Amino acid sequence: MIKGLRGIGTVFILMAVVFAASIVFTFLAGQKVLEIYREAVAHRAIIAETEDLLATVTDAETGNAAKPASTAPSPSPSISTSSKQKSGN
Repeated sequence: MIKGLRGIGTVFILMAVVFAASIVFTFLAGQKVLEIYREAVAHRAIIAETEDLLATVTDAETGNAAKPASTAPSPSPSISTSSKQKSGN
């Protein structure tokens, strides 16, 4: 009977050790994931700033301003002036 209880106690202790180790491993892995995420956010910010700087330098070299991001076509000057001339005549 005592031998059987020792076996159960050993299994219980072994399971407790495995459970504690899995909790510690999960915690450490989560910390690593959060660290990598923070680094990725910082890298994305640096990349965005670098792209803005490159666009500014490119515009300065070529003398062209950056085109607006809107997709709506603006009326050409010839159309808007011709319609004003027709309505005024």
